[in-house]
Amino acid sequence: MDKRTASLLLGMACLAAATLLARGTADPAAFRTVFQLISLTALGFVVYQSTLLQHRRYFVPLAVAVAGFLVSLLWKIQHWPGASWLLAVSLAAVVLLYAVRFVRKPSKSLEDVLKVLWVVTYSAGVYLTVEQLPHASAVLGLGTAVFWLLVFVFIYTRFMRPAQ
Repeated sequence: MDKRTASLLLGMACLAAATLLARGTADPAAFRTVFQLISLTALGFVVYQSTLLQHRRYFVPLAVAVAGFLVSLLWKIQHWPGASWLLAVSLAAVVLLYAVRFVRKPSKSLEDVLKVLWVVTYSAGVYLTVEQLPHASAVLGLGTAVFWLLVFVFIYTRFMRPAQ
């Protein structure tokens, strides 16, 4: 494990501890906040360690699609016209761009399959939730389960599996 990895994991633990101490350990919102912070940190760590950042051909359009998604959420909060359309297009672009990257990747591992499955389920769950459509919590729950399976596979393959 290199210094950056160790410092990131230590920072994640300190952030979780500080949030729990600041809010009090009996507060259920504190645990929810810590869970969300750990989820975001784990996602950032998986993205940081992936090869996506090394390939500008895939990263730049995907970053534009994610930016479009964030803008669509802001438009949705403001109840501006076209927000639903922009949300659907940006999430479809994220799924399509990540699927194209996955198909063109020469060697695919279990981690890659889980990443694509997570992008699809989480995007569908977010769309269903924001548009208040039925079965949103079930799809988001599936996306969350796939995400944590991805994190566990990532940790196992990168840190716990003996070198072969």
